[in-house]
Amino acid sequence: MSQQWDDFLIRNNRSDIGQVPRAQDWRSPDIIPAGQAPIGDPTALYGTPASYATDPGQNILYNATNFFYIRSKNLRNGANTGTAFLYYSNSQLLNYTSNWQPIGDGKGLAISSTDLAQIVTPGKAFVWENTPAQPSGFHYCLIGLITTAAHPTTPEMHNVIDLATFICTNDNWSQRNITIVQQGAPDFDKKFNYDQGAIAAQMNFSLTWTTPPIGSKVRLVARDPIGTTVLDSQVQTITQQNFGFVFPPVSVPANYKTVFDLEYWANGQSGGDMSFTVNAYYYVPPAQPSLHAFGRNLAGHGIDHLPVIAFNDDSRVLKDFGPQAAILLGSQVVTTRP
Repeated sequence: MSQQWDDFLIRNNRSDIGQVPRAQDWRSPDIIPAGQAPIGDPTALYGTPASYATDPGQNILYNATNFFYIRSKNLRNGANTGTAFLYYSNSQLLNYTSNWQPIGDGKGLAISSTDLAQIVTPGKAFVWENTPAQPSGFHYCLIGLITTAAHPTTPEMHNVIDLATFICTNDNWSQRNITIVQQGAPDFDKKFNYDQGAIAAQMNFSLTWTTPPIGSKVRLVARDPIGTTVLDSQVQTITQQNFGFVFPPVSVPANYKTVFDLEYWANGQSGGDMSFTVNAYYYVPPAQPSLHAFGRNLAGHGIDHLPVIAFNDDSRVLKDFGPQAAILLGSQVVTTRP
């Protein structure tokens, strides 16, 4: 006789309403490959009834940085909190936990709901760096799990009895198969750590380049949103060899940390040596007169003419945001051949 699950639910399929035991049909629409950029507000995107009725998963690219979310409906009568985990394994007919490998640092991501039947995700993505190709003839399986006070442990499944018991008594997990797509992956993906430190500030980030082939493509993306703002240039086709772009000035909170990915596609073009430079500028407020005096205007940094990318505001150049006293705080340079 079936019973209703009363905790976070990760569905096996779109017909799954949280019965225990449930159908073992592992095609979970709630383990979501989201593509190659983070989502500013994943609950707002994936937590609507319309989205819940779909599988919004996207292609996973080989050797790229891919982002994933776990979606869940809270079936507890009231608020609920837990920790979401994401794993992968090679295709296994019996998928014991010894086969599971964590995506991310393995510590999990916080997930919370304020009421019964609310559809939520963690506020951050699971990040799979340099996603490897599946072994020849195999595919990967993704496994999502949410632990809570009512169901606090990650399972240990080493035999058929362990596996059968867990499958028949838990709706806080599921699986889906995936295939890694090699077409469209970047030719290189360089990574830079970013740590704002203890003081919030108005910052600006730019990407400039020297002599890449015309027609090649580039992208700069930060893995973690700033609030709901995503720093993602999208893929830009290079039309000038000594040029670049900037993000709009953004207020970065204290203790914000992320990783920037600089991705490049030759796109069938060839050429000689080229370089890419990622810069971080601090916009010094007049309230700090001693530092403000050291700041240079945007023309002095040679970036006032660069186009502003992202935030649906590609029509302006940086100087349109007004005069600024900026100090270059950090720079990363990548020099390579296409």
